Amino acid sequence: MRKCSGVIVVSIALAFAGCSRDDSGQRTSASREAGRVAYQLSQETKRAAEKAREDLRKAGNDARQGWNEARHEAKTKPKAPEPVRRRD
Repeated sequence: MRKCSGVIVVSIALAFAGCSRDDSGQRTSASREAGRVAYQLSQETKRAAEKAREDLRKAGNDARQGWNEARHEAKTKPKAPEPVRRRD
């Protein structure tokens, strides 16, 4: 969430910085640097998203294995004998 907010803040800052400068030589280098920073942020966000995806996949596999183990134990668990009722 922080990285996404960072990307938004950088994008807004770039928009304002691009509109306020008059000399084209500095604007080009500033724009180029801003583009590099934005690209680096996007790559970090991409890596974080891939890691989160992998963590979620592992968690889902663990949950499924636990579910299957519990189902297997329930099937193989011997049933308790029913109490004997007297017929009077």
